Amino acid sequence: MSTLEEILHSGHSVWRERVERASKAATFVLTMDEHRMLMNQTVNAAVGAMRSRRNLLPDSKHDGNTSFTQLDDVILPLLQVQRDMDMEDVLGPYPSTSDVVFDVLISDVKPDDLPLRISEALETQYLSEMATRQGPVKGIIYNTKDTTLRVLVTLPVSMRGKSLATHFIFDTGAPRTYLALSVLEALGVPEVSLHSEVVRINGVKASVSVSDTSKLSYDDGNGGTIQKPCHFVGLNILGMDFLDRAGIELTINMKTNATTFTFPS
Repeated sequence: MSTLEEILHSGHSVWRERVERASKAATFVLTMDEHRMLMNQTVNAAVGAMRSRRNLLPDSKHDGNTSFTQLDDVILPLLQVQRDMDMEDVLGPYPSTSDVVFDVLISDVKPDDLPLRISEALETQYLSEMATRQGPVKGIIYNTKDTTLRVLVTLPVSMRGKSLATHFIFDTGAPRTYLALSVLEALGVPEVSLHSEVVRINGVKASVSVSDTSKLSYDDGNGGTIQKPCHFVGLNILGMDFLDRAGIELTINMKTNATTFTFPS
């Protein structure tokens, strides 16, 4: 794996810009020797080193601790590069721009988690019956097993006279909302479309894609393309399209690890 210094001289403009940003931020918290050592590390090693340094600080990140902020300015751009590299390891070259749709590598939540640990965390059994409309809906900031923080929320999804509690991962980077095939089958949809279905989420009409059948086209290296499944198969993704359409006011409180999705009355 390339070192940060090697990325700075690579042809990958996006990664280079992020490493440049991290390097500049590092000058405020590291000595020259420490900075030189950091730049000679791989992305994974650099992230680990900066996190270890951050963990040594007093736990006062919510009190305006400048050192926390400065270290986060180093860590966050590197985490973006780390995520991109992980995606490329799994996916190969980035999707061809002519057919780019949303994709995200979710390795910390599996479909089997939804009726088990996610249901326990949200205190609602997955796909149990639920009223079609809720007031302000409380969600959580969930710390998954690999320390990734995710916004989770349970919303009623209704169709064909049924309304079921559905656990969503909220993702600000998702331009669309996705439902797992298991949800649509539980709602009694006899034949699921490969592309989209129309349901109601907390009483709001929504067009959703099916996560199990969503695919991306990638260059095959020979002038053609190859299709691969998206990396959130079997999961429910709450996208920005739904929040925009429903006019939702979203509140996130990192101190209490709580979120509130407020729908217009």
